[in-house]
Amino acid sequence: MDILEYKKNSDSQKRHPWEIVRAKIIYHLLKKNGKHFEHLLDAGSGDAYVLNILYLKNIAEKYTAVDTAYDTEIIEKINSDHYSISFLKNFPDKLNPAADGVLLLDVIEHCKDDSFILQQINVPSIAHNFALLITVPAFQSAFSKHDEMLLHYRRYSIKNLKKLCNANGLKIQEAGYFFFT
Repeated sequence: MDILEYKKNSDSQKRHPWEIVRAKIIYHLLKKNGKHFEHLLDAGSGDAYVLNILYLKNIAEKYTAVDTAYDTEIIEKINSDHYSISFLKNFPDKLNPAADGVLLLDVIEHCKDDSFILQQINVPSIAHNFALLITVPAFQSAFSKHDEMLLHYRRYSIKNLKKLCNANGLKIQEAGYFFFT
């Protein structure tokens, strides 16, 4: 759940079916990779729902949630349910161990300069050989008041996202839409 929605939602345990299915898809995508991660970092993790699901599925040894919207109150509220996850307000200069799995789940649409956030992935705290999973809202034609409320700058097509990733030196293994018939 986006942290803006989390702050407004008094019943944070109630999950939209989209969130539940999305978490299952992300798990299966990571599992398909065949790798058990040493350290999984979720940048822009919101309420850490997905990271907690991945913890319960034992996909990694260590888990870190990073979100610039965290404050002490939010971290305490979220952390009461997620003792196994480290919560950080800012991306650290160095993680121990280095993250070999990085999640950018519905994050880059919040950045005015989406290229900048992808360039930041190449920091010393990321393992030399790492897996990166990016999700974004699709189709600019579907941009709505809800996107504005969540402070989104844009939506993406696969073509736009591939172009952005290629321009930032990322090797794309797979691309597709989650909820597309």
